Amino acid sequence: AEVKTAESVQSRIEAEHALRNAQARMNTLLRRDINEPVAVVDVLTYKPTAYTLGECLERGLRSRPEIGAAEKQIQMKDKEVQLARADYYPSVSVSYNQIQEGDTWDVKGSPYHEPYTWNVVAVAKWNVFEWGKNLDSVQGKKIEKSKAKNTLTQVKDGVRLEVKQSFLALEAAEQAIFVSEKALEQAEENFRMSQERYREQVATATEVTDAETLLTSARTNRYNALYQYNVALATLERAMGARPFTGQQP
Repeated sequence: AEVKTAESVQSRIEAEHALRNAQARMNTLLRRDINEPVAVVDVLTYKPTAYTLGECLERGLRSRPEIGAAEKQIQMKDKEVQLARADYYPSVSVSYNQIQEGDTWDVKGSPYHEPYTWNVVAVAKWNVFEWGKNLDSVQGKKIEKSKAKNTLTQVKDGVRLEVKQSFLALEAAEQAIFVSEKALEQAEENFRMSQERYREQVATATEVTDAETLLTSARTNRYNALYQYNVALATLERAMGARPFTGQQP
């Protein structure tokens, strides 16, 4: 019993150490002081979800910011292709100049100056000797656009994989809850029967202790199943680009 107690104390010390490290990491992530106190809210609820894999995939592809960023990159590359093609065509510039001169304060002209003149200058420029260079520039921009499209495809594939993995993990965690509930019921009944047998002096104290240990293990498994379910739910909603625990889109 003393050995088991010592092992439990050691496990508790390790758990408290891991908790402090997790709190420090959270403070760092939130740009808070690393020693800022963190109040942890225990979540031990089970709320069934009506998510389907198809819905999760669709929402993930619609809401993930990485996909939006990749799509914007494609639009930018498309504009760059259009700008590179502009060198194929002539450029035309028009300027209008208005000049007023004079030797007096009202600038009304003089024997040597007209009081008012104007001119319009139009210039057309077309460099036909650099079409090869322009063609290479356009082809280079098209290649960059193709790379951006491939990046978008890879991002979408990654989102689909992440969503499916999270969805399967949620299903597994939900099944684990049902299994842990059944095991807890059996452990509680076994503990009750062991106590009754001990009262009737047909069972030893060791059997009661073993039954209580089994009940404690079943309760621990139940808590772990609930924790894993809520973590899996938060992971899935993050993979879909939704707010945690709400199922709402950002």
